[in-house]
Formats: sequence, C-alpha cells, structure tokens
Amino acid sequence: MIRPYSVFLGALALTCAFNASALPTFTGPIATASANIKVTQSSQIDLIADLVADTLPDNTAELVGKHLFRISLTSADKNIKIALAGDMDTVIDGNGLVHSSVKDNGTKLIGVIEDSFKDQVTSDSSFIPPTANQSADAAALLLTGEDMYRIYFKAADVEQNIAAGAYDFNFVAQAYTD
Repeated sequence: MIRPYSVFLGALALTCAFNASALPTFTGPIATASANIKVTQSSQIDLIADLVADTLPDNTAELVGKHLFRISLTSADKNIKIALAGDMDTVIDGNGLVHSSVKDNGTKLIGVIEDSFKDQVTSDSSFIPPTANQSADAAALLLTGEDMYRIYFKAADVEQNIAAGAYDFNFVAQAYTD
C-alpha cells in the first residue's frame, strides 16, 4: 500500500531537482575580451604663416594698407570645409579685422583680411573651432571648395594703437561639417 504522503514527497523532490538544474552554476575562471578601435583623421589640414613683413612704420597714416603676412592653408581634399579663427589672444572679428595679441604695454596691431575673403567671415559661434579664441567678438573665416588657399592680410584702415616692437598673430584651422 502506498501512503498518500509518500506521493507528495516524491513530487516535491522532482520539483526541487528540476528547479535546481535550471539555475546556472558558473565554474572556472572568467574570460574577458576588449576591442580597441583606432579612429584616424581623414581631413588633413596644413596651416602656414609666411611672407611676414620685416618692418612696418609706427604711425597709422603710413601703416594703412601695408602688407602684414599671408596665411597658406592646404587640405587633402577640396571638398573639406575649413574654419580659420584666431588662436590665443588673436581675434578675427565679424568685419574681417584681425587683432593681434595685446602687448604688455596695451598696444596691438590690427590687420584686415583681403577683400576677396571678407564675405566668408561669420560671427556664428558654432563655426569657431573649440580651441580658438572664444571671446564675444570672435568670428571665423569659412573656406570651402578648394584644396589650397592663400589669404593676405594688410594693415587695416582704422586708428592703430601701436608702438615699436613685435606683434603676434596666432591662428587655428579645423575641418568641419554642417
């Protein structure tokens, strides 16, 4: 004769055995893997300042229109869009004026981008490279459609506060998409 409680215990044992085997049991050491992905720059840009004026007069009347320097920009592809802006204390403003870094005596030299590029200057801060001068009056020169640019800067026809000495103009260029 089978006792009723033994059937119940047998069913309980099968249920426990089934549930115990459904849970995973980890054994051995853990194996790991990682993926290192290298992103390479596909928009090579070269930036050079050259044809720098050796000497300039120290008064505004004689200085206006004198050649200061040339920026030469080349890219690997003419379809690359480039933003050129002032770096450190140099500022390209929305009118195409380029302000040198201010010297210790408070003076600075103000140049101007050549006329053929003035309509490519934007004050839209979203086009200013992140490492460029981000002051409120900063702007960028947007260049598209060529793989080489030669941009000439001359002394601006504005009141200059200059003294004898060296003046620094610093620039940064970066490719962008929009």
